[in-house]
Amino acid sequence: MGQLRRHLTAHPGDRGQTRLESGMVVDKDSMPIETIGAIEELRAWIGVLLSLSGSAQLQGLRAVQGDLSALVSQINRPGTPLLSELSLERIDAAVEKLEADLAAEGARAIIGELPTAAFAQLAHAVCRRAERRLFELTRFNSIVDTLLLTDGEDETADLALAYLNRLSDLLHLIGERGSPKPIPANATSGEK
Repeated sequence: MGQLRRHLTAHPGDRGQTRLESGMVVDKDSMPIETIGAIEELRAWIGVLLSLSGSAQLQGLRAVQGDLSALVSQINRPGTPLLSELSLERIDAAVEKLEADLAAEGARAIIGELPTAAFAQLAHAVCRRAERRLFELTRFNSIVDTLLLTDGEDETADLALAYLNRLSDLLHLIGERGSPKPIPANATSGEK
């Protein structure tokens, strides 16, 4: 514990820089840190969503929090593939089930009608931002790889982008289904 305390009290971030797990020192507004921050914020909003809901359906999001932790570790230690195809398949299965449920119900929720629906939509928006940040980071890394004449192929980045894209779909669907009083799918927002 003493060693950890010394490390934390050294305040290397006081000068606007931080160290990734890979050992690389980067500015706190750098692309990796912006991406990690968006993903950590997404994990937090999913935590809020889980804390407000006793739904067994939403408990699958606990695995998503683990996936997002793995993704942060991948960014911290480039070349460390921790997110798997199984994670992507789990998201796809959840999206398919929710789409089928929504089609069968023929209804959608009003965003904000329930806290869970509102927080699911908020998590969806943050997920989209995390996806954009990750795309910027992978695009930048690709340019650097080209300049350095390295391979530049990064299947782990492709998997991570696909994961965040599909997770945002899942969170959007959770938000649509989160209402206790479904509204017919053909109703407009101005109708009662």
